[in-house]
Amino acid sequence: MTDKEKADIFEKLAGAAWEQFKNRRSYEWKMAFGVWTAYGAATGLLFRLDQSLPWWAALAATGIGAYPVYLFREVWMRYIKGAHGEDAGVQEFWEKELADLVGRTPPQRRQLTEPWHEAHVLQRGVTLAFFLLFVLGLWTRVFYGR
Repeated sequence: MTDKEKADIFEKLAGAAWEQFKNRRSYEWKMAFGVWTAYGAATGLLFRLDQSLPWWAALAATGIGAYPVYLFREVWMRYIKGAHGEDAGVQEFWEKELADLVGRTPPQRRQLTEPWHEAHVLQRGVTLAFFLLFVLGLWTRVFYGR
């Protein structure tokens, strides 16, 4: 196999890893928007209620409502972080192979999977904010009714 053929293969493999990363990132944001929409819709319905809620119903709904936050933050975001790291590592490997083949130094990249990556902080923060609005709506119905 010639160097040109190897370079083409390495470039395609690196491109495939990048596409995998982009596709997964789009699902990551779709999932976040879905969770936010669900909390927003539930909160909107709470504020339209014409009656008050008993405290035990608000307490139960708070606990049940906290479960999606837990799943989103602790299960989904961990999975996404690991998957992004794998995709970035595969892409970086093939780009390094390509750079070695042509006698160049591969570019240095910032780490995409740090625990406090800006996008993940934003997603976690917005999810928590929507949950807190939902809880506010619940307990507003308990204490103030309509």
